[in-house]
Amino acid sequence: MFQPNERTHPDAFRLSKLIYCMGLIILIGYYASSVVISYLLAGNTVASLVPALAYSHLVLFGFPLVSGIIACVLYRPLRVVFSPVRPNPDQSPGWLSLLYGLGGGLVGFIVSIPFLWAGDAGGDVVAEAISHANSVKGLAMLLLLIVVLPVVMEMTFRGLVFKTLVIHADVPSAIVASSLLFALIWPTFSRPVGIFFGILSALLYIRTNGLLAPILANAVLSFSGGAFILSRALGRH
Repeated sequence: MFQPNERTHPDAFRLSKLIYCMGLIILIGYYASSVVISYLLAGNTVASLVPALAYSHLVLFGFPLVSGIIACVLYRPLRVVFSPVRPNPDQSPGWLSLLYGLGGGLVGFIVSIPFLWAGDAGGDVVAEAISHANSVKGLAMLLLLIVVLPVVMEMTFRGLVFKTLVIHADVPSAIVASSLLFALIWPTFSRPVGIFFGILSALLYIRTNGLLAPILANAVLSFSGGAFILSRALGRH
């Protein structure tokens, strides 16, 4: 029987498990949510339109959360997910990872300004959450956007997708594949921003050999992008 020649790694994930995991995420996240929205919109009444709009926001931000839940179920314990991408590495100290995360987030924001200037639907949601941060609902949405989503997305696409692909393929192809998939699913900003940040986040993951820097960079970019869009909107009034 043919056996693939896979490189050894103490925390290696099987590529087949990753395929099943992402298949479940896409199937449940996209298709099940789309069916719910289509059903609600089919009534063509105000009573059905209001919950449909609410469900559209649930799909937008609930899908990455669903991916995190599925990843947690299939990849236990999470210690393996947060383990270094390279075995027995020279681990970057925490303060250096923080600096890389802050710098990476600012770089991502600067590069994203042309796309944010042109308008970004996901960024508008972040801006709205920032503007209503003094309310319970707005604060909860803001925490979801700048805390929960960065952790879930980086855990899934760097801790699972990138780490698996880099073991079974090579670094450049793992960066490209994980960044394209990340941009397809990331709800916060547009796909061009997602592709660039996916590449940047993978490089931060490789450089610091941990998820702290990518998570922080994701949070900084999300907050900075939302604040930029909000400031532009307030300046027009």
